[in-house]
Amino acid sequence: MFVARQWNIFEDIFSIDETIMRLSLTERVVAEFVALSSLSPSVSGSVANSLSISGNMFQWAVPIISDSLGVLACTSSTSFPALGVSPSRTEQAISPKTVSLPASIDPACASLALRILTLLIPRIPIPTDVLASSSPTTTSSPTSAASSYFYESLSAFGAYASQCADLSVAGEALTALSDVCTFKTMVDTASVSRFINSLGNSGVLCALRRACEHSNSIDEQYASKLIHLLSVFLRNHLQRAESVGGFPADEFLQLLFKFTFVQESPESFVDCVQLWEIFVDFCHAQQLKGGEGSVRRYREGLVTLSSCVIPALLYSQNSTYLSLLSFEKEDGGTESEWSSFSNACLGLIAKISDLFPSEIVQHVIAIFMANGSSLQQAQNQSKLNAACRDLSTMSRLMGQIAHFLCNVGEIEASLTETTAIVERLLELLRFALSGGNASNSVRNELCVDLFASLRMYIHWLEQYYALANSKSDQYLHNFSILLNSILEVSVSSLLSKDPAISMEASTLLLSIAKTVRPNIVAFPAMGPLLTNAHAVARKVATGETKRNVYKVVTLAIVVPVNSTKVLEEEWNARLSRLTEFFSSLVLGFQSMWNVEGRYIVNPQDPDVRNEVRHLLDAFSAAMSAVNAEAANPKNVVYLSIKPVISLALSLFEVFAHDSEMLLDLFDFTLALQVSLKRQSSRENGTLVVETLQLFMKMVESKGLLQLAASNGNLANNHSSNGTLQNGSSEQHQLHLLDKFLQFLKVMVQDTAKSIEGLLNDIFVFCQYSYKFIAHEDSANETLKLHFYDLLFTLLTYHQRYYFGSTVSRSASMHEREVAGMLEMVANSFSDRNMEVFRHNLAGLNSLNTKCALYLKEFFQKHMMVPFIDLFLGLLILKGHDFMREDIIDTLSKITSCNVSFFRQEYVPHFMSKYCAGLLSQDQATLFHCINSIEDTSNAPQLISSLVSDLIYFQQ
Repeated sequence: MFVARQWNIFEDIFSIDETIMRLSLTERVVAEFVALSSLSPSVSGSVANSLSISGNMFQWAVPIISDSLGVLACTSSTSFPALGVSPSRTEQAISPKTVSLPASIDPACASLALRILTLLIPRIPIPTDVLASSSPTTTSSPTSAASSYFYESLSAFGAYASQCADLSVAGEALTALSDVCTFKTMVDTASVSRFINSLGNSGVLCALRRACEHSNSIDEQYASKLIHLLSVFLRNHLQRAESVGGFPADEFLQLLFKFTFVQESPESFVDCVQLWEIFVDFCHAQQLKGGEGSVRRYREGLVTLSSCVIPALLYSQNSTYLSLLSFEKEDGGTESEWSSFSNACLGLIAKISDLFPSEIVQHVIAIFMANGSSLQQAQNQSKLNAACRDLSTMSRLMGQIAHFLCNVGEIEASLTETTAIVERLLELLRFALSGGNASNSVRNELCVDLFASLRMYIHWLEQYYALANSKSDQYLHNFSILLNSILEVSVSSLLSKDPAISMEASTLLLSIAKTVRPNIVAFPAMGPLLTNAHAVARKVATGETKRNVYKVVTLAIVVPVNSTKVLEEEWNARLSRLTEFFSSLVLGFQSMWNVEGRYIVNPQDPDVRNEVRHLLDAFSAAMSAVNAEAANPKNVVYLSIKPVISLALSLFEVFAHDSEMLLDLFDFTLALQVSLKRQSSRENGTLVVETLQLFMKMVESKGLLQLAASNGNLANNHSSNGTLQNGSSEQHQLHLLDKFLQFLKVMVQDTAKSIEGLLNDIFVFCQYSYKFIAHEDSANETLKLHFYDLLFTLLTYHQRYYFGSTVSRSASMHEREVAGMLEMVANSFSDRNMEVFRHNLAGLNSLNTKCALYLKEFFQKHMMVPFIDLFLGLLILKGHDFMREDIIDTLSKITSCNVSFFRQEYVPHFMSKYCAGLLSQDQATLFHCINSIEDTSNAPQLISSLVSDLIYFQQ
């Protein structure tokens, strides 16, 4: 502590050795103070008093670091601003001074100073009157100027240190500059200009030049730190750099382009691609504000970038580089190195395409059509594998640009060109499916990508079909030939040995049936599927493919052609045909019961279980197929499977201890409630309610909730096609609980009296479930999200039940239930899971929008103070800074809903809880700030200032 009081004995710096001594002592003092001040405001206050300073580390640390910065420079003529700040009070007038810099940078000095920066930067308070926008004011208060000038000094210091010949020191400086970059706000135009000049021109640009001009001597660690700095700079300061002027954006982009393509490792290249994505996102934002002209200056550069990234993805042009990438997924990973690389590059090209579609689309089409014959020309397996991979990449690109070829009103002009593209995709798909010398995995991947790409042209096919119906017969003839070819390839691929291929083929068929909606039954290619659908469904590789098959056949029979009026007689004919199609399945299901309605087969028999699961899948798929359809198609499906509905619901008791079977039963019940609730409620509504009550009891008896509290992540144990990857009974039971939460959510959306009578039971179930599902140690994100969805749905759909009939300010009729559910939501904001936090904050605001929650008398009386305290505490602790603006927005809505009540009830509470022990003038500042809140227009700025001031005063 004595050192801090005596730091001014080193007032004059005569040599590097003395400077190192001074910096070493300063580092020790700063480290000790940071450690002590982290304990509590009272401890930091006592430490500060023992140092004979005013109680805030910022007030004495500024002159220490300011006087120490002068040891670094690039040239003898360089200087940068530092601070002349009185350690007694920062509110005093502040004026920048200039520190002359020596001619060289000593690595030991620089390293010490950088360590001090690392300690100091997180502790510097943000000025309370700064603006978060890119338009700074022309004047500022002395306190704000202190922080601004200090950040200017830090950015200048880091910029000079980054040019040190010692790469390790230069790398440390880049890290320090990244920290400085997090300071987004400045208080006046002059300070912003100086800050951007030192940070951008002297720091970022110089570091980029060094990396480009001496790429051979730059190590991977330095490059990584530079990329991180560029990322933070682009996110936080690109808008400011453009606004204040003086930043050479064109030179910056040229250097970034060069830096991107000198990267030796694919990982670094992907990192650079992500930098470009940040910039392109910025361009999108500018385009939304100022139209296409606002980003025209970047057109040539970004189109060139796109044209250079595409060859980087192709083995025919970049095989040496791409051979470094693995195609195998690492343990626990979701994608391979190649997938990460290609997804990043394709994502960037897609975003640039959205900015400048005409140039990118034509360029991609030209490359695709030119590479289309590469499969036939490949002379050996190695070249064939490379050609397959290149065509996989190009087919994904063609899928990305498909929506640009579907512009309404322009389809006829580009009909020939787009038809040629689709035909080429089909040609390649046929060739790939036929085999050849390519390895199975590479060929199968190409088939999957080609199917996926064809699916991207569904909306184009839909418009082509509409055009053909309005034009001559030749148009319709050409369309029919093309669509029949697509159907033929898809149907023949359903029984592929590769599950991914059959899945993609079935998905394409389903898209055609749902979106294009032709008279699909009339196409010859559909014959083999329509006549053998049951046999195909039993042979396909996955359950999802099987369900797609039944959805396609159901839609083919019950959905009329677009814009066609269907007579009553035709609906009867459709009903007869669908009833005939499902008759064998319905009879097979009914045969498991005797005439008295008793289940007569052994539920433990594996063959019986498999048959029941198959039949439930088929019936569920038929119901799901018509979810978005009108009443007539739904009536047809309901009448076709009506005999099995009550029988299926009765199986809950038969398979009460079979988690896997219960999952299928819940899929069936969910499909019934979502798709055919109106059709089935009269005859089966009571049975569904009884099923709900039965399962609420089963959940407790089976210990599913205890399992949820101790088990790992549910989401990671589901494959992309919806089947379980893990066959353990524990995982089945977790999925069963998740299905039940989804079922409950669907059920409570019904406002019928029968459901209203169950609301209290459902609330009791939620109360009991909460302590297990929301347990802090539970990593089960999916369960948590579905549980909180259920709470929000309860309050939203039954607001009259919970709040009474008056929309705005009525007292709660069921205060205990409402308070309990809101308390569960409030407690969730202490959950470490950020996705749960984000989800529930949005849910709370949505509840306010739909139910005027914050205006309810009950909320204001019982919940306003706890919720404001909760969110204010989160802002003070800075634990959720990534959601800072959303939290402030929520606080603004709550505090502004009844300002007089807020001032009467909360302001005194705030002063007693947060302001005790502060100086009287600081208390007055805080009181004035919080008491000035009037409405949502001024509340966000005042709350932000309140939090910053409070943190500042408590240090």
